[in-house]
Parts: sequence; C-alpha cells; structure tokens
Amino acid sequence: MENRRIKDARITASSEYSVQHAAKFGRLKFKATGKKQGGWSALYNDNQWIQVDFTKYTVVKGIATQGRNGYSQWVTKYKLQYSDDGVNFHYYGESNQNPPKVFEGNKDTDSIVYHHLYPPIKARFIRLRPTEWYVHVSLRMELYGCLDPSAKLQCNRNNISLSVPKTLLPGIKREDLRLLDTKCKAEEDDTYYSLTTPLVGCKTTRKHTTTAVVYSNMVLKVPTASKNATIRDLKIQFSCVYSSHGVVTSVGWRAVNRKFIISEEGEGNYTLFLNMFPDKKFAIPYKEEDFPLFVAQKRLFLEVSVTNDKRLSIIADRCYTTPSRERENAPKYEFISKGCANYPSVVYHPAPAINFQRFSLETAKFIGTDSFVFVHCHVIVCNATDPDSQCAKKCPPGNRGKRQVSDHEMDAQYSLAQGPLIHVSEKKEEEESNGGASNEKNASDTTFVVGLVMISVACLAAMGTGLVVFKKLRDKRSAAEFFSGHEKEKPEH
Repeated sequence: MENRRIKDARITASSEYSVQHAAKFGRLKFKATGKKQGGWSALYNDNQWIQVDFTKYTVVKGIATQGRNGYSQWVTKYKLQYSDDGVNFHYYGESNQNPPKVFEGNKDTDSIVYHHLYPPIKARFIRLRPTEWYVHVSLRMELYGCLDPSAKLQCNRNNISLSVPKTLLPGIKREDLRLLDTKCKAEEDDTYYSLTTPLVGCKTTRKHTTTAVVYSNMVLKVPTASKNATIRDLKIQFSCVYSSHGVVTSVGWRAVNRKFIISEEGEGNYTLFLNMFPDKKFAIPYKEEDFPLFVAQKRLFLEVSVTNDKRLSIIADRCYTTPSRERENAPKYEFISKGCANYPSVVYHPAPAINFQRFSLETAKFIGTDSFVFVHCHVIVCNATDPDSQCAKKCPPGNRGKRQVSDHEMDAQYSLAQGPLIHVSEKKEEEESNGGASNEKNASDTTFVVGLVMISVACLAAMGTGLVVFKKLRDKRSAAEFFSGHEKEKPEH
C-alpha cells in the first residue's frame, strides 16, 4: 500500500468522515498535507471497516498499523476478515481459535505496530475491523505478502502438459528438469518450463476403476553435485482424473509423511512416520507411488510412529482432513482432538510397542466421490518413562476430545501429512505403469485447461509448507466421452 502498487480505487471503507479523510489516505506513513488528512477516518465509530482488494488471489503474511498523522486518533484493537469474492467474509483466527483473533493496535499517532500472520491469509479481499479506538476510528495500515503466479495443467485426450512459471523454481535450468522417464525433458519459453507426457509413455502411471481413471507423473530434478543448488529434492506430482462427474486435476509438492528430527534435548536423532494401510493387519503400508490413492474400503487404517527407540513414545494429538496439502485449507474434518477421538467411528487398534499408535475411521465420513483429500496429524513425541508427559495422559471413557493436557516442556510436537485420497464405490480393478511406450493413435484432442494457483518458492519458504491446489471442470459430456474412449485402452509396447 505504501508503495502505491495498490491503486486508490482498490482501498475502500464502510464510511469516510469526508473526502479529505478517505480510505485511500489510509496507507502506512501517509502524512497530512494541505487539506488531505493524515489517514482514513470513519464517519461513525461502530461497525466500521477498511478494505483492500488485491484483484488476485494473494498470500498475506503480515500487517502493520499507525494512528492518524497530525491528530490524536487511533485504533487500539481490531479484527481481520478475508474473502475470495468480496461478498462472503470470514474472520481470521490462529489454529482454528474461536472467537476470532483480536489484534493489538496503536497507542499513539505515528508509532508502527507489526503483526506476523501465521497461518497466513490466502484471499483476494482483506478487511480490518476496528473494535476499540482512542477518540475516533482513524488509522493507516500496510499488508505484507506476495501475489501467486499461476501454473497450467492441460489434460488432453492423448497427453498431459504441465507449464510451471520460472519464478517458482529459482536456480533451476531447463536441462535440470525431467519426468519419471529420464528421456522426457522440459522445454521453455521466456516465462514457463513445460513438460508433456503421452497418456501411454514417459512412465506415466494409470489407475483404473469402474468409475474413473487417473493418469499421474512427476517432475524431478536431475541430480547435481553442486552444494549451492537452490532446490535439491524437487518433486512436483501432477495427475488428471477422468470420470463421469468431470475432470479433476492436481499439481503440487508431495505430502510430507515422514520427518527426520535432530533432538536438542539429548534423545538423539529419530524419524517420525504417518503411514496408511489397506486393512487392520497393518502389514504393508501404501507406498509413495500408490498416490493419488483410490480408497474403496469402508475404513482407512493409519499409524503414527517414531523410529524404534524404547526411550520415546508417540501420540496423535490432532488429526483432520483437508482438500489439499495446506493444513489450514477449509473445509476440515477433525476426527482426533487433544489426543482423543471426536466420533464413535474412530477406533484405536493395538500397537506392537509404545513408539507406535494405530487407529482407523470410516472413509465415507470425510471423502466425497471424486474429491481429493489429505490427512494431517500433529503428533507429540514424549519421554516414555515420564508419567507426566502428554503421551501418558489417557482419554476418560465416554469423554471424547477431553484428554487432560499438561504443558510439558519436554514434549515435542510435529506435523505430518499423507495423500491425496479419492474415494471410489467399488474396488480398484486395474493399475498400470506405461513405461516408455508411446501412444501413436492420432485422435483429435479434447483439451481441458485448468488454471492452478501455486505459491512462489519465496512464500513457501516463509510459510514452511508446500501447496497443492485442485479445481474441477464440470464437463460431464466431454469427460464421459474421454472415459469411455480410454476405459479399455491397453499400453502399446
């Protein structure tokens, strides 16, 4: 706002005391000059707001406020709202807190008060709503963040094409990028890196059910000996799912279902895992290449664990699902809270040792037909011999979500994720890997172009998370034609 990249017309308010107290003067460090007053002042005090329209989907990571320059008026407390359409607004809260977060404002006219937003807000519109003020509602403000560049995934009848903005991959060159088949290289123009795979070729995998077919591949970085590489373990998975319901596409960095921890408390190094299993035997977990995973069984079986160390124990403190890898993405289905099951359908299973915990839940409760779902678990690692640790606290019978929690300094909490999942009504019938074969069939392409929002690497580093964004294209006729055309197709060798 201060640098005026946001135009005056994009800064509006519920009311203005006069044209000399307009919302457009509510920019940080704006000073009173002539008849122009030093900030935005509302006409009234109650139920007022000032709003910024970024015009595009934006990641907001911080906010700063000042009082009115040249006059003793300022906002002492406020709340934030956000919206994608400028009509339906939601209050901002940290970690699903209820009521919404109340921010501390200013105590004088010109001092700047900063607040870091974690999790960040991802929206087009931001509103600041004063709740308390000194003398009169007046302020200046600034928002910190970044606009999202966009990537395109084209799901064609015979191939899939992915275009990734170069700004997402600083330090990466065209020759560094390839698909699962090392022979399938990237191309480039001034703005994008592009990779294309035939549906039957470049080691594109195919999973086939009676209701849908999904084709998947992955962008990988060619290994390098350089120690100065910006991105060493680049993995961008992309998928096209065709069904009678339409086309679902996904692009993004894979969910992190394991973490290597270097302990600072003397417990040594250990690794955390969140694994999924097909049945209650908990014998062989699903592997990375199994995802996106078609879930046909009625129950999903999960296990959290810490590498075999008798000194450590583990507990899933909070588990929930979201439609993307983003932990704060709504809607959420939270099935474990404070270490306890929220619903009778969540069942705990015997574990082989104290460094494992096993549980299951009904898939119909959280997975909709042809929708991508990710499972997130916040796990706590404890000293197994400490009777006061959070892992040692038990859930009282019949009291779901009410485990007594102690603020134990030695307990460490970490976040893990697994997915994506797709629910199907019948068991998966066919799964194929197409190897290096190519499809020589010269059919006319029906192209589905879906704009996908991706956060820049700089934003990802600041937030500590990756991003997966999904959009549906509801073209039932075209999707049905594609599905029927490829239902019986076999790879050519």
